[in-house]
Amino acid sequence: MENSSQKLQSMFSAATGDVRRLDDVIRFSSIPVVVHELVSTHQYWVGLYAALIHSSIRPDDSHLLGRIMVKAATHDLIEGWTGDFVRTFKYSSEKLRSAISEAEDDLIASLPEELRNLYSQGEENDEDQAYVDALVKAADFMALHQYMTREWMRGNRSIQVFFDRMISDLRKMQQSLDGRIPCMASLAVLYGIMADEARNVRI
Repeated sequence: MENSSQKLQSMFSAATGDVRRLDDVIRFSSIPVVVHELVSTHQYWVGLYAALIHSSIRPDDSHLLGRIMVKAATHDLIEGWTGDFVRTFKYSSEKLRSAISEAEDDLIASLPEELRNLYSQGEENDEDQAYVDALVKAADFMALHQYMTREWMRGNRSIQVFFDRMISDLRKMQQSLDGRIPCMASLAVLYGIMADEARNVRI
């Protein structure tokens, strides 16, 4: 009982400590926006969209839902420490992207054990994990698409360059997924839908 109590105390500290910074980190902080979005809000939408996408692609498959939700809930967790990097900056060069990834890995290694364990659940080297990773990335783009579209509809033309970059990235993702793999082909279709919808809004 004592060991269990200690574990719960440790978990409680991890869950209510610095990780709560996600409620204070504003996404797109270097871009003029009409309505701000917090990282914690973004992660909620990624989780919901990931569950919806999975249910559409594999309606009879519930055994992966746990892995999907954990991945979605932790995919931007480290931003509680680093802040949000705008995608156009983060991916402006491979050297920069690699340096940021290395720094993030070091930060993850320094997190409380309970949080590190959640990250390690996404390290399975199997086909299912490849699907989980790809699905959560699609959900991440879907959350971005919805946020940027709403900003555009609010009349925010300051995001034009970022909106157009999003459309370009959606097309690249659509083309990069292996259409020979059924689930990846479905995700490619979703990227195409998002790009088309964004283009229609942009016009």
